[in-house]
Amino acid sequence: MRKTLVIPFTIIAVAICILLNTAFSSPDDFVTDKAFETNSTITGMEAVNNIPLDEVFTEDPFKVALVDNGNINPAREISGIEQRNKITGAASYAAFMDSEIDLSKVDVKVQTSILTDMINNYNFGKDKITFIPGTTGTLKGDTSTLQALIDKKGKNVSFLAIRLRDGAAAGYNVDSFYQSCSTIKTPLTLYAAQLIQQGELSYNDIFTYTSSAYISGSGVIKNYPTGTRFKLKTLVTYAITESDNIAYQMLCQNLGVKNFYNYLDKLGCDTLSDDRDTNRYWPDSNCRSSALWWSQVYQFKNSGDVGKWYWGLFGDAPSRIDTALGHAKECYTKSGSSTYSMHEAGIIMGDEPYLVVIFTNSTSSSANTESYFYQVAREIDKLICS
Repeated sequence: MRKTLVIPFTIIAVAICILLNTAFSSPDDFVTDKAFETNSTITGMEAVNNIPLDEVFTEDPFKVALVDNGNINPAREISGIEQRNKITGAASYAAFMDSEIDLSKVDVKVQTSILTDMINNYNFGKDKITFIPGTTGTLKGDTSTLQALIDKKGKNVSFLAIRLRDGAAAGYNVDSFYQSCSTIKTPLTLYAAQLIQQGELSYNDIFTYTSSAYISGSGVIKNYPTGTRFKLKTLVTYAITESDNIAYQMLCQNLGVKNFYNYLDKLGCDTLSDDRDTNRYWPDSNCRSSALWWSQVYQFKNSGDVGKWYWGLFGDAPSRIDTALGHAKECYTKSGSSTYSMHEAGIIMGDEPYLVVIFTNSTSSSANTESYFYQVAREIDKLICS
């Protein structure tokens, strides 16, 4: 009789222990790389800064708000980040601890390839369409329509396209600088992805959104109050798939603008001295530099799980080239635009894969800017696939 009573009490005791452990578990238990299926699975979490709970947590990669009794705990040290300003609550700012992570001394591995050598060494003439022969010959498509677009009054365009099969290329003013717009998000996120791949950083490293990172324009983080914390994986994802401006600036702040410029140097990219001297978050760029970082993206996609994940983000990103080509080809690209500019760069797959960079701008804001970009993209596609 006593034995039959011991078993139920043991079960009850174990159940109580599990419940107590769940109720008082650390907020870090919820900082994982797995998605919460429903908000009912979240124990002890409260809304942060009046954000409804269902907006704080979304599918992986998800936004993170570490909570202690309903408030962000500013004292926590998580994955190499620490409190810089001892400001209470959501106004806290997280930065990498110099004692643990000094990215200025981290050697990010840059891969060399025939494609990189071609981009560096091809000699494109100025103010004329230049063809570079590949191993199977020179491009032979008709350039009359493309030349007419180049000559169009009130429009400026530069482009570089390289056929991956044989290296045949076409370019126009490839070294002319433009406002880079959101195309510059590619090398910064690539830098972050490579740091993750090398084990210097983690998907789950956490950054805090502060007022100093605010910028208007595209993205979703602007809809959250300062103090909301985000995983590194989320910031990289949003910077590409949502073209999130705040995510980009948060990465600049935490990875270091000077480190970013040093990384661009390592890739062989051109930067302007004025941009460097002011630590400008959004440096101007040109087609050749953009092609250089895209040659790295193309190689990095084969570097394991991180490369595969990162490459896939560009397949999910909005693409004007995809629209211009009637969604007939897979486009792994990053676009960028402002009032007077419209750009895109990346890899176009299909029967004849090629790397392409297109920078355009207008002398005045015009509704036909997008139409102009579409025409240029279609003509380059015809040319490179000829």
